Amino acid sequence: MTLTSSNATANLESVADLTGMRDRQRIDATMAQSLCQLLEVQRVTVAHRVGTPEDPRWMIRARVGLGDLWVHSDPYWVPMEELDPVTAHPDWLHCLNQRVAVSEEWSDTDPPQHHSLFPLPADSGHEGVLEVLSAEPLDAAARRGVAVMLRVYSN
Repeated sequence: MTLTSSNATANLESVADLTGMRDRQRIDATMAQSLCQLLEVQRVTVAHRVGTPEDPRWMIRARVGLGDLWVHSDPYWVPMEELDPVTAHPDWLHCLNQRVAVSEEWSDTDPPQHHSLFPLPADSGHEGVLEVLSAEPLDAAARRGVAVMLRVYSN
């Protein structure tokens, strides 16, 4: 997956909008949508760890696929027990706990998908991960683009 100048230019406005937002839900949605369009990937998800220390859960704050008309998310009013327990996504938990980006190929899908995870910046005050699903591995320019977006996110 590569970051091209034409799609980068077209999405700089979304990045500018992101820097002016204070509503965390809108920030998550705009970041997911911007990255999905910018990187031209299959899907981008922003998930936050919520709940109690005894019963931590994942809340999908934003999930968008290329070509989707709107961003999907778990509603705030959903009962906590209906959200996925953190153990349902051990790769997300590993990424979050170790504070490292993770990239792997899912060969059990047809065609294989590339799965990249990035921890949300710790200084953002929100524990979570950014997941990118793509047909090809993210190249260095795409990973830098994600890193820049996450820096903007932490502000």
